[in-house]
Amino acid sequence: MQRLRFAFSQIAVPRSTELPEPLAILLDVEDLPSGWARLDQRRWRTGVADSPWSARAKQLGGITAWRSFESAREGQWLWVEAIPLASETDVREALGDVWVGTIKNLRAKVRLIGEHEGPAVDGLSPANRTLEQETEGPYGRGLVRLAAWGHRSVLNMLCSSAEGKPWSWADIEMAGTKQNEKIDRIVGAGPNTT
Repeated sequence: MQRLRFAFSQIAVPRSTELPEPLAILLDVEDLPSGWARLDQRRWRTGVADSPWSARAKQLGGITAWRSFESAREGQWLWVEAIPLASETDVREALGDVWVGTIKNLRAKVRLIGEHEGPAVDGLSPANRTLEQETEGPYGRGLVRLAAWGHRSVLNMLCSSAEGKPWSWADIEMAGTKQNEKIDRIVGAGPNTT
């Protein structure tokens, strides 16, 4: 049922007049080292989840977007997501259950064998969470690293995976910092309390 609601929420999605356009916030190829290519991007209506923060974003016409990338040379993948919300308070509330609402990647040819919370990456934001997932698949065992953080009134997520050596938390922090800089340019560079 969750996938059906998600698919329906992607049809004919107009821009919000109240919240920033998330595609403009997301990292793009020019923000990554050479050798990366964009695989896909999508946007859909925010507000599918049953929570007060989600309902407030829906009332404002909120849009969620993600973009995915691949470095074939390095055997690495990355996706980034941005969810503009009604307030920084809503971002902190959404972070509390950020891993509960993730949708399984149906194209992944790996199986999850374990997961645990990762270290805080304070350079992203004072409000952040990380997750490490151990997987097994065609290339053997792997490690997926996810980060979720708030910057201004935007909930951000990043997921990195690789055939071999996983992304370091420093690399994840650097990519997330670039996304924060884009948010500052679009939303404004006032004080961030998230």
